[in-house]
Amino acid sequence: MLTVQLDLESSGYNEARGMAFYRQLLDQVERTPGVQSATLAEIIPLTLSRISGPVAVEGHEAPDGNYPEIDINIVGPRYFETMGIPVVAGREFNRRDIEGVPPVVIVNETMAKRFWPNQSPLGRRLRFPGRNNDFSPYLEVVGVVKDSKYRTLGEEPQSFFYTAALQNYGRQRTLHVRTVGEPALLRSAVRESVLALDKSMLAEVATISESLELALLPARIAVSLLGAMGLLGLSLALVGIYGVISYAVSQRTSEIGLRMALGAQSGDIFRLVTGQGMKLTLLGVGLGAAAAMALTRFLTSLLVGVSPTDPLTFAALAALFSSAALLACYIPARRAMKVDPMVALRVD
Repeated sequence: MLTVQLDLESSGYNEARGMAFYRQLLDQVERTPGVQSATLAEIIPLTLSRISGPVAVEGHEAPDGNYPEIDINIVGPRYFETMGIPVVAGREFNRRDIEGVPPVVIVNETMAKRFWPNQSPLGRRLRFPGRNNDFSPYLEVVGVVKDSKYRTLGEEPQSFFYTAALQNYGRQRTLHVRTVGEPALLRSAVRESVLALDKSMLAEVATISESLELALLPARIAVSLLGAMGLLGLSLALVGIYGVISYAVSQRTSEIGLRMALGAQSGDIFRLVTGQGMKLTLLGVGLGAAAAMALTRFLTSLLVGVSPTDPLTFAALAALFSSAALLACYIPARRAMKVDPMVALRVD
């Protein structure tokens, strides 16, 4: 995806010219080769921008005027298609949702369950309270979409809704463009599409990753620190496993010499040493995995795209610890196979 910050105020647009510009812009950009879809939005999710306000939901009146504060985004036609957010009921905004027709709104699943549990929210209404009980016109719910991440990646599901950009003029909008291929290759084409309508327009084109860079910086720093601490802990654990098992095997040199003197073969010694060491290792790995599964629920808010009990992660770490223990057993076992029984017994 590509994003383009638009500022119509600095270019001297009034509302009528601005609305016409937005409609022409969407047509122009969507005709650009390599563009799959384009839309407008007031804010980019997960950035520092935020819009919220009190909302009066019909059937949930608040006589004391204490209406719930809910986050909002003002978005254009094909927004959910462009952003990859599934519509689970009703429809998304289209070009017919313009000023002069009844205003509409789309809510997310959490908001639908909060205000209309076990009911269809379609056709329900809400409005914005003003000063002195001066309310805005009602907005009708025409769609329900899947929950997204709005402020942070680790946030809990929260109520959120969207209003139509073509019904709410704003002098500053962000153009969102979904491309078919690598988005960076279409920077120039998208910029030229904007400038074709207005050469004075400042059109700074960025990839969605670049747009989120500043907003995600604290999370990336935290992940880097946690990753470094995890690697340090993993290294210490591997060294500890190797050292303990290797020392335990070396302490049995005399026993190994005695067994060999009584007729044990090299293969018998090798299986004895590695078998006993791996039994302890597998027991430790099992206990550690059980303890980790019990504690990982505290990490849920820090994980995105992976469950706290991800089987691949647990299997990979179990294999890593087991490999370290096997190596720790193998080297002393190979050394033990070369022990001279007479020397070992003499030392004993």
